[in-house]
Amino acid sequence: MPALGAVLVGGTSSRFGSDKSRAEFNGRSLLMHQAETLVGAGVQEVVYVGGEPRSEVPAALRHVPDHREGTAARDRSMLLGIISALAEAGRLGCDKACVLACDVPLVRSGTLLRLLDACSTSDIAVGSCDGDHWSILALRTDSFERLLARFTSGVRAVYEAVEELRVARIQLDGLEATNVNDVETLRSISPRFDTRK
Repeated sequence: MPALGAVLVGGTSSRFGSDKSRAEFNGRSLLMHQAETLVGAGVQEVVYVGGEPRSEVPAALRHVPDHREGTAARDRSMLLGIISALAEAGRLGCDKACVLACDVPLVRSGTLLRLLDACSTSDIAVGSCDGDHWSILALRTDSFERLLARFTSGVRAVYEAVEELRVARIQLDGLEATNVNDVETLRSISPRFDTRK
């Protein structure tokens, strides 16, 4: 089944101090690194969701806004980014979307493939390591309406929005689950990336 890859870049990066999707990781931005990881998982097209369009990004990597008509800025959230990615997947005729936040750069393409494969029997597959990591997931495009309905009803947390959906949990290793919330974490994980297997 064809799949869309989506990198979420709409967060405020308040703890990081600047737009973390533009921060450099092994010679390229976190956004471009994550896009390449998604390409490695065999998705048909990659987009980035949220924030503003970036002039430094190649034109082939398209921007998808993370807002809907009438949605207040305070209501933008990871859930809305996921819903926006699913809407784009549906528009492109993709059956699935693999959604990856910009700040989990140690996730492997092979893990994303396992997430996508799990969607053949589940609505959503989420990376799991000492809990669910909702910034690393794949979803069936036909889950769009149910997630949108939950968002419209006032739900903002992803884990609450998926309560009535079939969720598969795919094991991550400890490094893959590393979240870059500050510059020091980014510096500390960069040397580890080259030695990952």
